[in-house]
Amino acid sequence: KRLLLWDGAQISTSTTGSGKAGILNVNASESVQLIGTSKLTENAVPSGLFAVTQGGSGSSGNLTIETGKLLIRDGAQVSISTSGTGQGDVNLTVKASESVELIGTSSVNGQVTSRSGLLVGSDGIGAAGELTIETKNLRVLDGAIVSAGTFGEGRGGNLIINASDSLDIIGNSVDGSEPSRITTETRGG
Repeated sequence: KRLLLWDGAQISTSTTGSGKAGILNVNASESVQLIGTSKLTENAVPSGLFAVTQGGSGSSGNLTIETGKLLIRDGAQVSISTSGTGQGDVNLTVKASESVELIGTSSVNGQVTSRSGLLVGSDGIGAAGELTIETKNLRVLDGAIVSAGTFGEGRGGNLIINASDSLDIIGNSVDGSEPSRITTETRGG
């Protein structure tokens, strides 16, 4: 019924070669809560759910969350990422019957180290893929981010939001450097 990951705990599927990363499906009827980062002072690892291609030619797998309430806070993340020559065009799908809340960042010595986020991205030649959120209420607060974008040659991704009751984007990170935002972009391609 409930999934809770905190202090840097992760569930992931990944590939570093030519094979495709696996598919990650989370079905928790009541709630999914992803909270915080590891306690390391440097290179803190965010709690979260991840489908990753690291430097190979394989593609990331799809990631799907079905739940009542999804809470991502204090720098935790749900992410599909592709680097190297791997192809993007994978899907991150969130279906939360009640709410999706992304809140805050993590920081070390006053500097933001991780933003709470739902992320689909690529820093290689692959496209970013598609991010779909279906819920009643979506809240992005205090520096959190929803993003489908690329830093490499690939095209930016598709971002689809169906929030039947409300959509709130409010505030900045604690240090004021990162505004809460929903974005799709490409920075290099």
